[in-house]
Amino acid sequence: MIAESPIALLGLDIDGTLAVADHRILPRTQAALTALHADGVHVVIATGRRYRTTTWVMENLGFDVFAICNGGALMKHPDRSTLHADAFDEGDIKAIVELARARNCVLLAQRDQPGLEGPDFLVDSALDWNPHIQRYVETNKAWAEPADLSDPRPGCLLIATFDDEPRVRAFASALGEAFPGRFNTVIVPDYQKRGWYCEVTQANISKWTGLLTVARHLGVQADQICAVGDQLNDMSMVSAAHHGVAMGNAVPELKSAARLVCGNHDADGLLDVVDYIRRHNA
Repeated sequence: MIAESPIALLGLDIDGTLAVADHRILPRTQAALTALHADGVHVVIATGRRYRTTTWVMENLGFDVFAICNGGALMKHPDRSTLHADAFDEGDIKAIVELARARNCVLLAQRDQPGLEGPDFLVDSALDWNPHIQRYVETNKAWAEPADLSDPRPGCLLIATFDDEPRVRAFASALGEAFPGRFNTVIVPDYQKRGWYCEVTQANISKWTGLLTVARHLGVQADQICAVGDQLNDMSMVSAAHHGVAMGNAVPELKSAARLVCGNHDADGLLDVVDYIRRHNA
């Protein structure tokens, strides 16, 4: 029997996986990941978050890592330079904005800001903002800027909206019908559990494609990747990875797709993953 390759890269979602409230990492989890990283396993973040809020978790992690942000559209080097970015075609943005405006959905466009200078995201100014958008912009007002998204700026990586669940599902359904196979949509509860969030990415972009890009840069093979998450936007990497792991608090669909289900994120569930990697690599 041929022995399996050692696990060389651990890809971690943030919310509901690595971090708890206030971008914190539990002390035992932080210590275990630090030791694993020191032993040569690359720890990589793979998140739907934009890069600025990702850095808040990275700082609590205690060591520098590669970060895959914006659902896989942006890959950042540990030195904070951009390793790779996949921006939307401006014509595609215009088409999505036209459809969203017809359905009275307010869109946000997330961008890469080298050096974290300038707005992280643009908010369509053509419509009145719903309470979910207003709350999100108020919370992030230092990094948000109203803009006419029908005249998009270059470098938009991810398009999103916040609203009530039926409205975001109706928007995603309409987008899929209008542009079959062109875009991916993922719907999840927003991180404050006050509404629902729908993100739109290019069809060829996902957390898994981001992990593969970073893995190639590091000389790691696809079968040496362990990927861990809790939500539907983690499905691409958990289902594709040879070592796909769902958190104990993950949605049922992800648990069904995973090779392993570990403990909950707020009870040091990642320690189960670290133990799995060490046993596999022994």
